[in-house]
Amino acid sequence: MNKLTKNESKKTLVTFISVLAVILVIIAGINYYFDWFGVFHINLKTQDITPNERFVKIQHVLKNKDKYDSFIFGSSRGNLVDPTLFKNGKYYNLSAEVLSPYEVERTIKFLLKNDIKIKNIVYVAESNTLRFHKRFMAQSSTSDIIHLYYPVNIFEKTIFYSAYLFYCPIIDKSKRDKWKLGEYIETYGTNASRLRKEEAENASTQKDLKPKRDFLYSYDERTIFVLKEIDDLCKKNNINYTLLFAPEYSKNYLLNSPNGFIKKKKRLARYTSFYDFSGINEITTNTANFSFSEHFTIKVGDMIAKRIQEPKDKPNEIKNFGVYVTSANIKEHTQNICKATPDLEQCIKKKKKRIKRATKLETIKQEPKKPTVEIRKPPKENPTEFLFK
Repeated sequence: MNKLTKNESKKTLVTFISVLAVILVIIAGINYYFDWFGVFHINLKTQDITPNERFVKIQHVLKNKDKYDSFIFGSSRGNLVDPTLFKNGKYYNLSAEVLSPYEVERTIKFLLKNDIKIKNIVYVAESNTLRFHKRFMAQSSTSDIIHLYYPVNIFEKTIFYSAYLFYCPIIDKSKRDKWKLGEYIETYGTNASRLRKEEAENASTQKDLKPKRDFLYSYDERTIFVLKEIDDLCKKNNINYTLLFAPEYSKNYLLNSPNGFIKKKKRLARYTSFYDFSGINEITTNTANFSFSEHFTIKVGDMIAKRIQEPKDKPNEIKNFGVYVTSANIKEHTQNICKATPDLEQCIKKKKKRIKRATKLETIKQEPKKPTVEIRKPPKENPTEFLFK
């Protein structure tokens, strides 16, 4: 009986493994054939749902090594800067949703390693750039699987392709426009020209911009050093590097810890210079300049492209918009930002007072106490003593 039981259990286990293997092969076969995220066949003209944008763009650049010598990096906001407006190189937009500074650095290294000559790099950063450092490679939900890093070694390739082969797809065809996606990735990496037309058509439409609080990330000191490393990498390889902080709708900006953002920019200015389009100014307070609270319009993107190609010392046409910040003028720039935001200025003044009070208390505590010498006073004469004399 024991022998039969053991044989039966072995057969059950073998059957289970065989069935599981067949199921996995079927799932992998279906995912490979339909290629939901454009990582196996990269036929973007027949793409139904959002692909892994960073993957398909890098693949396109690798297949066209001599076509581009300059690149724009950034999150989804970076896609709103039109590469055709730049005159100092052949630009391609490598921006992708939730692109971290860590990923920008490794992509530049990867392109250089693959013999791609880089002349210019423009990095469209934002407040969130200073909030997160590195995302995990393997993620499961459909909103995250499109954000997987481009694999650069065998280990990463194994994780990357396994994630797509054994993924259970959730398809929503109504959200995609097939031909438009393929067209913009295969030309300049952005659909700026199409968005410009759409903005012109919808110019009269009133927008209800709702500020969005970002609870996901806190400011991370490591991102400053990654941005410094990108600057050093570009200097080492004679690449003209431009870092800028994109504009954000004023109410959204004020809702998401502007004090922390200013502090990190002050720290960053010690290591690298940058253009600052963020904060409170004529552009960020106008709802017409934003498609929603976090994304500026193509018109504003064109203004950014124009400003960063002008001489750095040229006076700004719009106050506090596109200021070229260095370690020499960061203090003055910070003061101008605070003046433009009365509540913020008041908050910083209160903090300064608290700091002064705290330092004063500390100095009092740290001062050595003077040794107390007991002085004995002579006893007082009895005022009634003369009566008994």
